[in-house]
Amino acid sequence: MASKTQPVEYRGIAGFPGYRVGSDGSVWSSWFRKPLMNGKRGGSVSVSGGRWRRLTPTLEKRQGRTRHYHIMLKGHGRCRSFYIHSLVLRAFVGDRAARQECRHVDGVPKNNRLQNLIWGTRKQNVADQFAHGAFAVGIRHGNAKLTDRQVRMIRVAKGTQEEIAERFGIVRQTVSAIRLKRARKFVK
Repeated sequence: MASKTQPVEYRGIAGFPGYRVGSDGSVWSSWFRKPLMNGKRGGSVSVSGGRWRRLTPTLEKRQGRTRHYHIMLKGHGRCRSFYIHSLVLRAFVGDRAARQECRHVDGVPKNNRLQNLIWGTRKQNVADQFAHGAFAVGIRHGNAKLTDRQVRMIRVAKGTQEEIAERFGIVRQTVSAIRLKRARKFVK
């Protein structure tokens, strides 16, 4: 059976008249440039009209990885950049409380639909990111020398740390860190 899509609801963006955000993560503007009719060449003025047009967001890039969508809004003589997920939550849920940040339920930072966004603490957000595999930890890390299986073997291995280190081709400090669960603590 096909799933029914929910209708998109639109709400204005506080402090920025002529802009609205949709529950599907879209941002819209009713502003357009109107030419001045004073006989002079050039010249125009921004006017908020009745026809809405969808704005194209920019994809933030940080450390070579694409992250979140953001958009520039003009209001009160200035331009400001906003993350789209933040605009959606502020319009439909309300302003964030102190020490709260946006959490993407499905772990996809580009999915800015209302049903995918909730306010939460930094600790909850980091836990979500670990659960969704957003961090390169363990064997996925570029500098990893040991598999998860080898880490489990080191934790139960008999002998001195030097002997174990030599057996696995690592340094003694790594053996100590693994056994004390300061390194690779997520390996069960």
